[in-house]
Amino acid sequence: MSYKATIEDIKDFFHFHEIKSINTVEIPRTENGKSKGIAYIEFEKFIDFQKSLDLKVGKIRGREFKILRSDRLITQKKYK
Repeated sequence: MSYKATIEDIKDFFHFHEIKSINTVEIPRTENGKSKGIAYIEFEKFIDFQKSLDLKVGKIRGREFKILRSDRLITQKKYK
């Protein structure tokens, strides 16, 4: 994901693909406040979670990225 991508950029990307039930977007940052080039998105509706995975790839601010299921414990609890 683009290191310059904002939360709004990410929401706009998914809204464009008719995935609108975004609950939260988290962009991990370094100690210096710079983006690590990844994001975690939590969806309110399971169907939108599934639709996001079906996209497989995306592009924001000129940089392509993969859309994958997170291995973080908080994600596993919600969508198991």
